[in-house]
Amino acid sequence: DPAAVVAGVKFRSLALGSSHACGISQEGALYCWGLNDSGQLGVGTEVSTSTPALVLPHREWTHLALGQQHSCALANNGAAYCWGGNGRGQLGDGTSARSLVPQQVASPVGFKTITGGELHTCGLTETGLAYCWGGGTNGQLGNGRFEDSNKPVQVLLRAR
Repeated sequence: DPAAVVAGVKFRSLALGSSHACGISQEGALYCWGLNDSGQLGVGTEVSTSTPALVLPHREWTHLALGQQHSCALANNGAAYCWGGNGRGQLGDGTSARSLVPQQVASPVGFKTITGGELHTCGLTETGLAYCWGGGTNGQLGNGRFEDSNKPVQVLLRAR
């Protein structure tokens, strides 16, 4: 039978990664649980947990996007934050160093929503522009290149 994820906490959204999950409570707090070998739970350690743990630092979160070994979320001001594995630049912070806690994405714009892939993440702005970061060797960043980017790049439409 189904059981409550966290006693007394009601969630407004959930997201699933390869081996971890996260949820935003109705109050905007972010909890993650599952595999944490790259810090993808955002709790400051690499210890996996079968019970939800509060992501550090506490902010009011609005959207989630989870990948294979990284997680991203939007703060209520539109700033994107990512944490966990970063070997392909999937944290979008301009580095390739993993992080055990959320790091702000190096973006010139704010986002209204984000979505994640295995090794990359994309964000959509209020004006409808799309930006992606992380693994891009298959062209999944949409910027006309077949390479990774550790900072957000704008998705470009090809002229026909």
